[in-house]
Amino acid sequence: HVKEVTIAEFNAAPDSKTDYYKVTGVITTIDNPTYGNLHMAADGAELYVYGCYPGYGASGDNRKNFLNAAGIKVGDSLTMIGYKDTYNGTIELCGGIYFSHASSEPIIYD
Repeated sequence: HVKEVTIAEFNAAPDSKTDYYKVTGVITTIDNPTYGNLHMAADGAELYVYGCYPGYGASGDNRKNFLNAAGIKVGDSLTMIGYKDTYNGTIELCGGIYFSHASSEPIIYD
């Protein structure tokens, strides 16, 4: 079961490795493009994503460099599925499964 929530609702939820949430925001920074560690925001709330992976169960090298392969960059709208945890006081979306994204750049047709 996956519950669709805002970033603010995600941040207010209790930590749980069994409750999964679907969250959408605009990418504000990418800290580690290899593993997809990034920050995203929506409606004045911010969230740290500890890894954006191409699908459920991705492991090893299959988890690496997904952002570049998918063309995901700062300014794009990103939808992820994951669980909530807190590490050293930072709320994190963990086990991050890519759901979809929309580019911040317009599509130009010739």
